[in-house]
Amino acid sequence: MRANQGPLGDERRDRGFELPPTRGVLITGSLVRVSGAAAAGCGALFGLLPVLALIGRFGFPDDPPAFVPVFGGPLIAASLGIAVFLIVLGYSLTFQQLALADMYAAAEGSPSLGNAVEVRGPVSRTPFFPAVVTSVVIGSLLLATAGVLLAASAWPAIAMTLLVLGVLCVPLVLALIAADRRWRRTAGKRLPVQALGEQGHARLLLGDADTKLRQQVKARDRAEATGLDRASIPVLATLVIAVLAVMSPSLSPTAPIWKQVQLGGVGLGLLCLLLAPCIAVLRVRRLRRTLVRVRRGGTDVTPIDRAHAITATATQASEVYAATTVWALLGTGALGTLIPRTTDIAPVVIVAGIWTFGLTALVALSMCSDAAAPKLREEFGYRLPTQTSGNDNTWH
Repeated sequence: MRANQGPLGDERRDRGFELPPTRGVLITGSLVRVSGAAAAGCGALFGLLPVLALIGRFGFPDDPPAFVPVFGGPLIAASLGIAVFLIVLGYSLTFQQLALADMYAAAEGSPSLGNAVEVRGPVSRTPFFPAVVTSVVIGSLLLATAGVLLAASAWPAIAMTLLVLGVLCVPLVLALIAADRRWRRTAGKRLPVQALGEQGHARLLLGDADTKLRQQVKARDRAEATGLDRASIPVLATLVIAVLAVMSPSLSPTAPIWKQVQLGGVGLGLLCLLLAPCIAVLRVRRLRRTLVRVRRGGTDVTPIDRAHAITATATQASEVYAATTVWALLGTGALGTLIPRTTDIAPVVIVAGIWTFGLTALVALSMCSDAAAPKLREEFGYRLPTQTSGNDNTWH
């Protein structure tokens, strides 16, 4: 593989062909990315609600908000969202490793295998470990919940069901551990040497003493950022402020000024929800035009254009990640606020259906982006992501 490196030594141009992902790699990879981003969005909501409650308690000491009636629903929804998405993430990581193993094993001896391993990382020697941890956590929670219910003599049928499910997790964990041991013994025979290891994706390692190189990376990122890139940050910050404003009447329901603040927050939130997709669409259009311009060549192509073409796949992935995080936060907050306050099931079903459809669309979008990524990297090159922590296993 030829590698014409950039000034920082982290750009691969003329990489040659890259092994295209299989359907299993596309599906599991998209589930990993979307579930991880959704868990981050639910976590952001989980952290935002106590902050809002503290603002209400210290800002209105004479009329503090009741935490459970005001914030209980969204907090429970955020907790359940974190748990569900982390469960999906844990099992998806294992299935992703197995899908990568099948893809790499079928391409043994292919010159395009190295580029795929560089981007997607080698197969772990313990691919079942995420599923083992997830199953242990699920089983522990089920057994603990069943124990509490049985001790309180509450809901005996539900308690027994949870107890049985928790006990069934024990043979599942043992089976996964046995499968992991078998894999460790036979992986070296069925996989190419370069496709097996623990080092993860290829990265450019920046040590703690590489202060000058760190500054060069930051300066490069600032120089390559466009106006649309900078505009997304204040829009998202304003969206958070708008959410706080919409929820502000719950802090002190007797204060009339908060009704006006709430109306302003609704207007601001709608404006941000309109601007954020518009900015994303404009960024995608700008990226497409840049790719066309770089593909044609000519004197009007700048180094910034070439940099945007090289980082096109990373840009697409970050857009999907950000969209999933915001969508998960908004959906979880809406469901958590709506369910305790209504007895009509229709609005809940509609909101849940729209939210689920959005997550499904994001999974499909992530799959399409991942399927097109190898061709873009073959044509325009690839920039290794930087890593600043002292990880001795990092390779480049």
